Formats: sequence, C-alpha cells, structure tokens
Amino acid sequence: MKAREKKRDQDILAEIILIKGFGQEISGQGSYGDRIAPMRLLRMNGALVFQFDDIIDEKFKKEPVFTMTSGDDVWRLSGRTTAHRTSVKKGKGRATRFTEGKVDEIRSAWNSGKGHYRSYYHCGRKNLLYHFFGRQRVLSLVFGKDVLTVEEEEEYLLISSTTALTYQRFNDLSYAILVAMGFITGEFLQDEVFTFKAGSHIRFLYHTLRKGSSSIYHALLWNPYGYEGMIGRPYAEKLYKQNTLKPLDPETFTRLAKLVLDDHHFKYALVLFNDANANTQSLLIRNNCFFAVIEVLRKNFFEAHKAKLPNAYFNAGNMDKMKMVFQQVTTISAEEMKTLNLRNSFAHGDVKNIEGTEMMAIMMKQISLIYKLVLSFVGFDGHVIDHYHLRYGPAKKAYVNLTAIRPVSNIITP
Repeated sequence: MKAREKKRDQDILAEIILIKGFGQEISGQGSYGDRIAPMRLLRMNGALVFQFDDIIDEKFKKEPVFTMTSGDDVWRLSGRTTAHRTSVKKGKGRATRFTEGKVDEIRSAWNSGKGHYRSYYHCGRKNLLYHFFGRQRVLSLVFGKDVLTVEEEEEYLLISSTTALTYQRFNDLSYAILVAMGFITGEFLQDEVFTFKAGSHIRFLYHTLRKGSSSIYHALLWNPYGYEGMIGRPYAEKLYKQNTLKPLDPETFTRLAKLVLDDHHFKYALVLFNDANANTQSLLIRNNCFFAVIEVLRKNFFEAHKAKLPNAYFNAGNMDKMKMVFQQVTTISAEEMKTLNLRNSFAHGDVKNIEGTEMMAIMMKQISLIYKLVLSFVGFDGHVIDHYHLRYGPAKKAYVNLTAIRPVSNIITP
C-alpha cells in the first residue's frame, strides 16, 4: 500500500511539473499536411496559443490540426486560427510570417478506453476543500460502482477515478462534481483541464472548457471566524465552542452531484446559478437568473413530491402553488414569500423602482433561499448562510439550521 501511495505521489508530482511547463514558451517542430516549420506554444492573457512559422494560403483551415514534436514529446494539437502575423528579429532584419491561433486540444499517446483517470483544474482559492468540507484531505465520492476522489495539490483541484471506467464516464462524473462544487463554494472551476491516464508512460489530454467563474457568495462555512467581522467575535466564539456549524459531508455532496448527473433540469438550474453568481455579473442579471433557477427548482420538486401535495394545490394560485411545493422540502417564511412575489416584476421588466440597496437585498435573499431549498432537498444536516442577515443582521439569523425546519420524511436520496 505504501509503495502504491508513493508511486501515486510521484506520478502527481510529474504531472504537475508537466502542466506548469505549459506556462512557459515551448518550442519545437510542427507539421501540417506536407508542411513542416518551427512551432511554439505560449501563454497569452492566460490562454494557450500556438504559432506556426508558415502561412498556408487563403484556404488555410480555421480549425487546423498539427503534429508537434518538442524534444522526446510528440503531441497532436488542434485549435482555432486567429491571425496571420509577421515578426522581425532585431538586428537581423529578417521577417518571419506565421500563423497564430488558440489551442483547443492537445493529445499525447491518448486513448479513451477503460482505465484510471486523473484531471487537474486550476483553482485560485487556497484550501478550498478545507473551508467547506472540513479537515478531510481527500473526499471519496461513490456513484454506484464508480468511486472518485477529490483533493488539492498546490494550486490544483484533482479529480481521480479509483475504479476503472471509460473516459466519457469519468468526464461526465467530473462535470457533475464541478457543477455541485461551484454551487457550494462559489468557485465554478472550468476554463481548461489536463487529464492523465495511468500507464507505463505519461498519457494526457488537454482541452479548453467553458469560462469559469468565482463569487463571494457560497452556501456554507463551518468556521464561524470566517465572518467574525460581520457577526461579531462573541457570537463567533459561541458558535465555535458549541460546534454549531458543520462542514458538508461527502455523502450529501455526492447526492447533490448525482442529481446534477442524472437530472438534466437540475443540472441546468445549478449551471445557471453558477453563471449568475459570478462576481462579474450585474445585480439585474443575477436577480433575473435566480428567479429562473427558483422556477426550475419548483418544477423539479413538484415531480418529486406531487403525490404528497394537498388537494387544495390544484385550485390554488401560482404563488400559493409554489409555496406548497417548497413546503414539502422546508419551511417558507413570510419574508421569503415576499421575495418570491417579485418574480413577475423581474420577468416583465417592471423594475424601474427597484434600485441600489433594494436590488442587492433581493439578490441576497434569493441566493440564500436557493441554498436553503437545494441543500434541504439533498438532506444536509447542518446550517446554510443567510447572506442578507449576515450583512444586515441580526447575527442570530445569519445561519439557518436546515435540520430544524425540514420535513424529515421528504429527504431525497439517490
């Protein structure tokens, strides 16, 4: 066992060194069809870019595929042409014309058959797992017969398969984990990924992903001192000494990821939530998207609990129906209903009198309600953050105890 762990640690170190190598300029020879020319890979504004020292002609493919050799490495590289450029070397007066483009994919001795895979996603937040999952160094997530682990090494989040599976299955499970992770932590890790397949030599696949996002809002935090400046040191000390706040357990997180994997509408809701939750989004976009997320959750929860709804549901108005559905999962306060009643105002663009602080307050109330609904639905026995009360008080309302307000009989399990 120790020898196996040592080999794994050595492999991870070698893989991280390889990944970091792509942060520097890499030179070699490239071939495209019957043309061979010097070629470079380099980073420009964070993106991986190729430069091929030849201009094919006006018929040059927009999405070319190259073979690049650098030292002992041979890679199959594909991307998108963005420009034809000319460079002049200083002192020599010699011009070089080259084709430039963004790299979409790199393959090195790659095959997608059954095996053990490990993917690396760059994470800008240190100790991500610690802040949300506690002192567990490695999360073990069980999806039927498939077992995946999640851990951190340096600035990367690693997702690994401990059971042999196809690359497609591994990729589907990894995406579900990342969507669920983005929902919980506010860090939707995307942009690019390096995936390695276990074997006698390094086999890897690099490819670009959709744009990732980061947010100051997240579902929970088990260390109350993280918000000491908002709730006050005495209350933070009380919560800490009483061990009130709990980290998210792997079993609950797995249920959340499994819903993303198995339910297209639920995945849509959480991806939309992650996109809207980005720090770069405006309050208007956030609020409109969060109302859309809530509507998708209503439909999802209705399907899960329609057999338990009272007969009065079918003759009720739309907002009363929404309340009845959500009450199958958790309690809904009068304040939360007031927020939900603003749905039509945003849907029809009637927001001319909603500005500034009020727009911010609505956004924080929505995001808190969504966290409360989703984590109640998957059976989390802990507290979620109420971001409105965290910032505006009272401090005792900053954390919502889901166990105390959830109908226990209605927990959804995979």
